[in-house]
Amino acid sequence: MDIIMDVEWRAAEDLITADRYDLMAKLTYVECQMKHYDMTWAKELYAAHIEAFSGGSYQEPGQPWKNSLQAYLNSFDALIQSISSSGYHGEESNIPVSADRKCILDGAHRVAVCAYLKKDVACYTVPQNQIYNYFFFKKQFLGEKYLDYMALQYIKIKKEKLSVVCIWPALYKDKSRVSEWEYLIKEKAKIVYEKTLPVTRCGIRNFYYIVKNKYLNDVSEYLFGKNGKVKIYLVELEKEGGRLIEPEHHKSIIDKGLFISKTQGECINASNCLFHRQTYHFLCYEDIRQMDPLFIKLGEFDQLLNAQKLDVNDFLMVPTVDGAAGDSEAEYKLKYITVEKNALSLSAADCLNENVLPWKEKASVSDLVLNPQHYIFFRNFKMISWSARCVLDGWDQDHFWLRGRTKNFLGDRIQLSFYLNDMKTDVARISRNMRTKVRDGLQKHHIYFFTKLWHYIHGKGFRG
Repeated sequence: MDIIMDVEWRAAEDLITADRYDLMAKLTYVECQMKHYDMTWAKELYAAHIEAFSGGSYQEPGQPWKNSLQAYLNSFDALIQSISSSGYHGEESNIPVSADRKCILDGAHRVAVCAYLKKDVACYTVPQNQIYNYFFFKKQFLGEKYLDYMALQYIKIKKEKLSVVCIWPALYKDKSRVSEWEYLIKEKAKIVYEKTLPVTRCGIRNFYYIVKNKYLNDVSEYLFGKNGKVKIYLVELEKEGGRLIEPEHHKSIIDKGLFISKTQGECINASNCLFHRQTYHFLCYEDIRQMDPLFIKLGEFDQLLNAQKLDVNDFLMVPTVDGAAGDSEAEYKLKYITVEKNALSLSAADCLNENVLPWKEKASVSDLVLNPQHYIFFRNFKMISWSARCVLDGWDQDHFWLRGRTKNFLGDRIQLSFYLNDMKTDVARISRNMRTKVRDGLQKHHIYFFTKLWHYIHGKGFRG
């Protein structure tokens, strides 16, 4: 391999691209490790993406000792400790970068640690290029909840250049028009992530109410159509401030069955709605307008956070209401759980961190705040999920669940689609892992004939 060994020092953050989607999982692990947070979610995400990356073998080419998840974890922990205490030494671990200077080919763990610590890394250019984007991990059967979370993490880093595009059901059924818009998207932007979801009329109304602060009284056929599916794209524009269409065309874009975010705030709110399952399910079935008084309270709390320069993502809101929810005279009160130590004395809400301690065997403060299974998004705030609220208040979660809407599981097509999608992915992933173990077992015991026969049956270049 011809290598151009001109070493260049670059900010590690600049090496985070959509073509290295795995960096989102590694960055999450580094942050939780460095801040001494609960590692439950970080380890789950890291393990899932390493399983997908290695095809189920947990083996890294060129490093035979790295042959298990625990070996990966030990190596990563040691690397974080080394770089955080002793710094990054480029002469010992230069990072190979593709010829277009955009995608790293190796050293993702080092880049993730240095990016978190705001350090530069030494890079050299190679003529090859390898892409590990969302599509690679989807083909390797990484679960959708992990892909969603990694997309949201990418938005936190590259939010100035990103936009969300929704092709609503009425347009989605017209394949020729969809192809035209997909061509436009690929011409003007790079697709970071895409997915298709079933949607309800209520979901479309609530989406516009959350993102645009506009309620659609009539979700007519030009939006909803008949098949009830929405195609979603997260795209990265070539430069900050870029756009897919001109501003004057945004007023009529809804008539074309489309949504395109045009501001950073719209992109974040739309992504929170679409790339988080609990939030999406909530939007598809509830009337968000009933929560207007709560939104006013959240706005007041947001002003306090901005005044103290605190990150809203470090807070999990726990609202209470005096009276019936949706009642015009109902009064909402805000409490919160937070991982931000400098925010424990905010006067607008009561801190519930101490209330979590009796339930530390079920959930810690940092796990409640950071694990996406424990919250839903409401605008840009995290609101405690029903299951987490049951843990916090000591309620019988199963009892309340049976009383709710979801007892009619087959009638809930949103949840049903999530379940079927997960089941399909899990079956494919387990089958892949079994093939990998058989293949590696044959190779390990030097059974030459059966190894060749295996590759012959499954095709040249079969990776398991």
